[in-house]
Amino acid sequence: MNPIDPDSPDIRDSLPDRDLLRQLVEGDPHALRFLRKRHETAVYALVFALLNDAVDTEHVVSETFLELSRRAAAVSRSGESVHAVLRGVARTRAQTLRASREPRRRRSLTA
Repeated sequence: MNPIDPDSPDIRDSLPDRDLLRQLVEGDPHALRFLRKRHETAVYALVFALLNDAVDTEHVVSETFLELSRRAAAVSRSGESVHAVLRGVARTRAQTLRASREPRRRRSLTA
């Protein structure tokens, strides 16, 4: 399989997520970039709605796609949708970050 340039028009733009996920498992570094290009807006919107902070949202979005990359083989075997996995990871990471801030926020309000 030849590496691809995700910035140029490519037939892989129209590939289903499961095919791009398989390519990611097989070592194609551009497959993750195509998946990110396809799903980033939805993941960003979900995380921003939970955090209301652009910098933290960018961080969580990046972590979410890295986690997909790490779990690609398991996700591919499970048959789970990429969209569902991304939403689940993003929501969990955003909620964890938000919860970690709450004690600090409460302390600063009572000080």
